[in-house]
Amino acid sequence: MIDISIYKNSMHKTEKVVVSGHAGYARHGEDIVCAAVSILSQTILIGLVEVLKQDVRYEISDGYLEFSLENKNNNDSINALLDTFELGIENLLQEYGSYLKLKKEEVQ
Repeated sequence: MIDISIYKNSMHKTEKVVVSGHAGYARHGEDIVCAAVSILSQTILIGLVEVLKQDVRYEISDGYLEFSLENKNNNDSINALLDTFELGIENLLQEYGSYLKLKKEEVQ
């Protein structure tokens, strides 16, 4: 099971994302659910860092990706990327919900 946690501030803007675990949909190297979640999360991270030039703290290891924005004042471009990630995960949940768990939390 892949656990995805999205942490939002009181303005409902994403500040942090944590993705952990393995889907178990198929064997290592053939798991399309793991691949889909990995591509979504890594692409959003690349967009934040390389395209939007945001200061992002992140950690990536086998079965784990975490990132948080240093600047808590998200602009429209940042919000569009992060909302796209959330919609992508929600779309995957519709088809592969038994392999993913999405948790949204409000942070102070």
